[in-house]
Amino acid sequence: YFNDRFFSRTTLVKARNWVRLNCLQISAAPSVLVGKNGWFYFLGEANIILSPRDDAYTPQELNQWKESLAARTKYLASRGIKYVFVVAPNKQSVYPEFLPKRQPGKTRYDELRDFLKNSPEISFVDLKDALLEGKKESVVPGNMFHKTDTHWNELGAFIADRYLSAKLSTVFPGIQPLAMSQFNFQKVKYQEGDCPKLMGLYGWIKESAPKFSALSSEPALKFNQGNDLTREISTLSISNKASDTDTNKDKDNDTGTDTKMNSKMNSDFCTNNKSLRLPKALVFHDSFGDNLKPFLARHFSETVFQKRPADVSLDLDLIEKEKPDIVIQEIVERHAVQLMAFPPHDWRHEFCDAIALENKQHPHSASS
Repeated sequence: YFNDRFFSRTTLVKARNWVRLNCLQISAAPSVLVGKNGWFYFLGEANIILSPRDDAYTPQELNQWKESLAARTKYLASRGIKYVFVVAPNKQSVYPEFLPKRQPGKTRYDELRDFLKNSPEISFVDLKDALLEGKKESVVPGNMFHKTDTHWNELGAFIADRYLSAKLSTVFPGIQPLAMSQFNFQKVKYQEGDCPKLMGLYGWIKESAPKFSALSSEPALKFNQGNDLTREISTLSISNKASDTDTNKDKDNDTGTDTKMNSKMNSDFCTNNKSLRLPKALVFHDSFGDNLKPFLARHFSETVFQKRPADVSLDLDLIEKEKPDIVIQEIVERHAVQLMAFPPHDWRHEFCDAIALENKQHPHSASS
C-alpha cells in the first residue's frame, strides 16, 4: 500500500545519492571516485593511488615475477605451445586527464612493465601504449573506455586486439590485424556502468557507447558456452547485424545471449569458419576479456576462453586437454599490482621437474 502511493525507500535513497553527486560532487560509494566531465573511476582492488608512493619494488620482487613467467614460458614451450602474458591498462592510465587529481610520477605497475619489456625470454604484451596511441588517431571515433564503468568498451577492445594481433603475427604469420572496414559501427545507449551501480544509481546515469557488428561478408563465429566445454551445447552465431540499439541487457553484445558467469571460472569455446590453417588458442582472461573475445576469436581456428577473475593461475588440466598452439593470459593492470606480492606458483611437481630437467640439460641458457 505504502509503495503504491508514496515513493519507495529505494527511490528516496537514489534521489539522495543523485543530489549529493550532482550538487556536491560526492560519491555515495567509497569505491567510486567522481572525475571531471561525467567520468567515474573505480577505487577498489588497489586500482588507483592519489598520494605519493613509497612502495617501490625491490629487485628481488621483480626478478621473482620474471622467473615465474619465464618458467611458464619454458614449460609450455616444451609442449610446443607459445605463451603470451598480456596486461590491459587501468582506465586512469589511459584517461588520467579526467581525474580530479593526477597521479604523481610512475605507478607500481609501470615498474613491472619497464622491467618485463627488457626481459626477452618472456612474451609480454602491454596494451597501455596501444590505447594511448588510439586516442591520437583521427579514425578512432570516441572514447575507448566507458565513462561510467571501469572497463574498456568495444572500441577499446578493438584497438587492443589490433595491437595484440600484430604482435602475434610475428609468430603466426596467418594472423592479421582486423580493420574498422570489416565492421559496422554505431553509438548506442549504455546505462550498465558499474560505478553508478556501486553508488546506488543503477539506471540513472546514461552515456553512449560504441557498438561493433560484423559485416555480412565476414564469416560468422560459433560460440559454445558451458563450464565443461561440451562442444554440443548451445551453439551460437555472432550477429552480423547492427540491429540492437540498447546494450542495457545482461546479454553478450555480439551473441545476444546471456553470458553471465555461473562460476568464477566459466569457459567458452569458439570456432572460426574462416580457416582451419589458423592456430588454436587457449585464453585465460578477466572481465576485460569479455569485450575482447569477439575480436580475438577471429584470429584462430578454435579458441577456448576461460574467465578467471583476479586470478593469474593456469589450468594445466585444460591445457593438456585442449593442446593449443598458443596460451594467452590476460589480466588488468590493477590485478597485476595486487598479485605482485604473491607470485603465481600454480605449477605441479611435473612442472617444476620439467623446468629443472631443462636447466640441467642446458645450464648456460638457465643462467643467462
